[in-house]
Amino acid sequence: MIGRILLIVVAVSGLIGVVILGRLALHSGEKPVVAQVTEKKVPTVGVLVARKAEPAGALLQSGDLQTKDFPANLVPPGAIHDVPSERAALTGGLLRVPVPEGGLLTNEAVLRVGDHGFLAAVLKPGDSAVSVGVDSVSGVADLIEPGDYVDLIVTHDVATADVANSGGGAGGNPGGDAGGGRIAAETVLSALRVVAIDREMQHTSTVDSRGVGNRTVTLEVTPAQAEAVAVAGRLGRLTLAVRSLDQAGVAAFAPHTTWGGDVSPALAHGPESDAETVHLYNGTADLKDVHF
Repeated sequence: MIGRILLIVVAVSGLIGVVILGRLALHSGEKPVVAQVTEKKVPTVGVLVARKAEPAGALLQSGDLQTKDFPANLVPPGAIHDVPSERAALTGGLLRVPVPEGGLLTNEAVLRVGDHGFLAAVLKPGDSAVSVGVDSVSGVADLIEPGDYVDLIVTHDVATADVANSGGGAGGNPGGDAGGGRIAAETVLSALRVVAIDREMQHTSTVDSRGVGNRTVTLEVTPAQAEAVAVAGRLGRLTLAVRSLDQAGVAAFAPHTTWGGDVSPALAHGPESDAETVHLYNGTADLKDVHF
C-alpha cells in the first residue's frame, strides 16, 4: 500500500516538473519589455544677427543680416525675429552701437528709417541736410538712390552787362545769343552724398514704387554748401550728375564753368549782319548812330 502511494507522489511530482519546464521553455524566447522614453522637442525661433562685425554708425544692408536659431524659451530680450517685414524694416537702419560678427541685433541697437532723429543721426558731425527739386531728366531718370554721390550743376542765362561787371567775358561774348545774353552751366558743388529721395532713405526694389515726375532729393552738405545750394536754386535750373563708384569718395574738384559758346560755335560768333550805320547830326547835339 505504501509503495503505491509513493508511486503516485513521484508521478505527480514528475508531472508538475514537466509543466514547469514547459513554461520556462515557452518564455525563454521572449525579449524583455524595455520602457521607451520620448524626449520632448523644444521649438526654436530664428532671430537676426550681424553677418560680420559692424561699427557704430553703420547703415545696415540686406546682406549684413543672417539668422541664428534660439530655443523659444531662451530668446534674448529685444531680439528681432527673422521675418520678411523685420528684414525690410532693418535695411537702411543705423547702428547705435558696434556689433561683433554674429552679434544679436536688438531694437535698442538699431535706429530704423523713419524713427525720430534718424536723419540727424545719419549725417556726419557738423553737416546739414538740404533738399533740391529735380524732375526725371535733371534727376538722372529717377535712378538716383540714397547713398549715391552726385555733383550739383546749375544752368542759367547771364546778361552781358552782368558778365562784364563781374570781370568775365574777356575777348568778347563767346556765349552770346541774339538778345545779348550768355548761357552758362556751372558745377557748383561736387561729391555730395544723397541721404534721401522724397521721403525714402533706403534703396527701393523698383523705380515704380517711387513714381515718376518731380521729386525732392536731400543732400548732405556743410553749412556753407547749404547756402550755395540755396543761391544756385534761385539762379537757374539744377541738374544732378551721379559719380562713379571709384569717384564717390574723391575730394571735390575745382568749380568749372561751361559757356554756350564752348558748346555751340553759332553762339560763340553770333549771326553775320548786313546792317548799315547812318550818322545823324541834330544841330549842336551829340552825334548819334542809327543801325539798319
